[in-house]
Amino acid sequence: MVWTATRPKAARELRQLTNGENAWQAIAGLEDGGAVFGLTKGSFSLIDLIRALLDLAGPSVVTVSTWTAAKKEIDDAADLLRDGRITGLRWLVDYSFPRRQPAYCDALRERFGDDAIRVTKNHAKFAIVDNGSARYVLRTSMNLNKNARLEYFEVEDSPELADLLGGVVDEVFREQLPGGCDRRPQDAKDDFARLGVVRDDAASVYGRDLQDRTAPGFGRLD
Repeated sequence: MVWTATRPKAARELRQLTNGENAWQAIAGLEDGGAVFGLTKGSFSLIDLIRALLDLAGPSVVTVSTWTAAKKEIDDAADLLRDGRITGLRWLVDYSFPRRQPAYCDALRERFGDDAIRVTKNHAKFAIVDNGSARYVLRTSMNLNKNARLEYFEVEDSPELADLLGGVVDEVFREQLPGGCDRRPQDAKDDFARLGVVRDDAASVYGRDLQDRTAPGFGRLD
């Protein structure tokens, strides 16, 4: 399947952020439109960028796709959900995560519940911050753990890109039952083989509507 955006691409600012800059400095000016591409030495993490975007966007629904995550960043995300800056949160993680990092996977399940988590063969690192008006998409080399290495990110308000990436996550959430962390690896591989494939009974299996903020799949803390 090919998904083609028709809106002109926003002007992009290139930033070298290798002198200890923080995440808020990294996205400064984004509220005026455009896009930012930055290269860092790991002075801030993916959760720091998400927090900075929430400060810009206000309370938002957040989708996170990552290969791995660490406890501190999981706890930080839970705090953002608890204090209302995140109004709904869902996770797409690699199917190997429960076996590589069982304690961290347990922490993810404890904080957000199985309904907010799905697994697949996943190495895509991105986040969507959607406040109902702006839909910021963050693409990055960063996983959800702080890593003092060269990392890049690119962020822009892009409904088209949010539709594309969010639609893939929608499909995984729709086709896979909660509790993915307990799934057999082969089941995850079989599901991945079907991901994004057009079926006879529908023109597409991609769902692009993220307007129902109460739908299953968005974790909330009581």
